[in-house]
Amino acid sequence: LFCARGRGTSLSSFDDLFQDPPARLHIKPVNSHRVFEFAMSSSAEVEDWANAMEEHLRLAECSYSKVNLDTFGTAHWWKISRITPEKFKELADTGDVVLFRSHGVMPHLIRTVSGGGRFDHVGLCLKLAGGELAILEATGNEGVGITPWQEFLDNCWWSLYPEIALRRVRFRRCGQRMKDLQKWLGEVVGKPYGLSMKKLLRRTSLESQAGESGGGDSSFFCSQLVAEALKALRV
Repeated sequence: LFCARGRGTSLSSFDDLFQDPPARLHIKPVNSHRVFEFAMSSSAEVEDWANAMEEHLRLAECSYSKVNLDTFGTAHWWKISRITPEKFKELADTGDVVLFRSHGVMPHLIRTVSGGGRFDHVGLCLKLAGGELAILEATGNEGVGITPWQEFLDNCWWSLYPEIALRRVRFRRCGQRMKDLQKWLGEVVGKPYGLSMKKLLRRTSLESQAGESGGGDSSFFCSQLVAEALKALRV
């Protein structure tokens, strides 16, 4: 994926990223291979949730037959096709990926060259101190920048895209990884946007070929930027 257009803004400074939550609750529904993870403020909150769910299941036990349990989880019941901007902000966390599908001939060409994919631009979610959400991206007219989610909404930039998708990335968001990402961000924010056939045709890690991104080329295109960010997070 790569992007040849931009929206005309960037954010050059950012606050400390959220630290790893102190406790997590994992739920695996019957007959499902999916495990759902919830961040909790303490182990006591995990215990409260576990007790509440156990009581709920006890009270609802007479309502479910064995057939219901045998067939539960066979469909992709967890998938939600539409969410509100507020829910997007609530769900997105540092390291998650946001995908954009754009109008126009150039985005269509981008999707074709990229292998016929559904999307033509990509950014990385950043959860900042205070719970604010921002998007790290590389665009044609601004280079590498950080766009606050609220600014994205206020300027109606969502209208440029008939489809925007959130893809959750599962990994341990510990304090050291967040510090490593923040250090890397300080080095790349403000770098120019750059796209070349050499970058498009590359199939091996940039870091494995040179000590710095792109063998000395300090520019980024959107999917390259996101890939490098995930490397900084050791994902």
